[in-house]
Amino acid sequence: MSEIISLISNYLYTYILIILLIFGGIYFTFKTKLVQFRLFKEQIKSVTENLLPVYRLFRRLWFLLHQE
Repeated sequence: MSEIISLISNYLYTYILIILLIFGGIYFTFKTKLVQFRLFKEQIKSVTENLLPVYRLFRRLWFLLHQE
């Protein structure tokens, strides 16, 4: 009995799940009118806009902690 359940579980979590994820991704890509491609530049800008102040802070802390 446990072999049957293991076989069904393995089949569901490999083939069927992958197919559902792929078709779900394609469906929502077109449903949202390719938003991940249209706003790619905005995404990169949003992620990188706060990196410079954080870098400066870590650089200062590094020098303060590693002074001789």
